[in-house]
Amino acid sequence: MPKKNNIKPVKTYLNVRRNERIKSWTIRAIDFNSKQIGVLKKTPVIRFLHKIKLDLIEISSKVNTSVCKLVNYSKYVYKLGKRLKKNKVGYGKFKEVRFKVNISERDLLIKVKRCSSFLIKDKKVKLGVFLRGKFIEKKETALNLLHLCVTKLSDLGRSEGIKVLGRSIQVFINPKINLKINKF
Repeated sequence: MPKKNNIKPVKTYLNVRRNERIKSWTIRAIDFNSKQIGVLKKTPVIRFLHKIKLDLIEISSKVNTSVCKLVNYSKYVYKLGKRLKKNKVGYGKFKEVRFKVNISERDLLIKVKRCSSFLIKDKKVKLGVFLRGKFIEKKETALNLLHLCVTKLSDLGRSEGIKVLGRSIQVFINPKINLKINKF
């Protein structure tokens, strides 16, 4: 049996032409500070950049002379990966708090306090009550508990409405916009 290659490929976040893979012969070079250097020939620039261990990355290739930037490619990919990770939809902005119908008042206040801390940190909160066993018949008490939580959190966030989904009852609470202004 042939041996499997255990080398994993490097993650690439984008398909960017760099160095010799740039197709045009003349380039419009941009330095680190995003200042234009000028229109230059590609091969001498690449030779010079290899000596100082930098790369030439193609930004735009729609014109005869493609626009290229002088960067360290590994740092460029790292920063781009961080930016893409940060821009993911819903990344780190959603918190869920669950409780049962037979929760005591003190425990409910602790859960509400935790929800308020999430709302202050600009996180969206999902409150959920799961009805199990003999508590399936007590939907009214579960709805009353969620209404109580929503009224206590009304100064920090606004609810999207209570949804009854079979055995679970949920409500989403979004942080208010004026909290973001008061933070600074």
